Amino acid sequence: DATALRVLIEPAYFQIVDGIDLTVPIGMGVVLDGRSSAVNKSGFGNTHSGDWSVGLKATYLQRWDVGLNYVNFFGAPKAGLREDGNFSYGQSLADRDFVSLYVKTSF
Repeated sequence: DATALRVLIEPAYFQIVDGIDLTVPIGMGVVLDGRSSAVNKSGFGNTHSGDWSVGLKATYLQRWDVGLNYVNFFGAPKAGLREDGNFSYGQSLADRDFVSLYVKTSF
């Protein structure tokens, strides 16, 4: 059994420059208590492990989106599986921080 929480806050700043809106997505997911194999494969698994992220998203004339996002995983770093094949319930993604960039349009 486990209890987990995920929160996303996305403040928006409209018309920072003519035709451009800016949002700042800030998110966090954390296992509050327990261990669960159901969420272990997502980089969670033991108490006080999870991820946080922060980004910038610019929208031009409500047609083009450009976004940049950073994700960091936290918790006791361990391989996903122990030598006996069972889950370690550690943070197997602790060394997998990443930055993503995307461009999107609609027509």
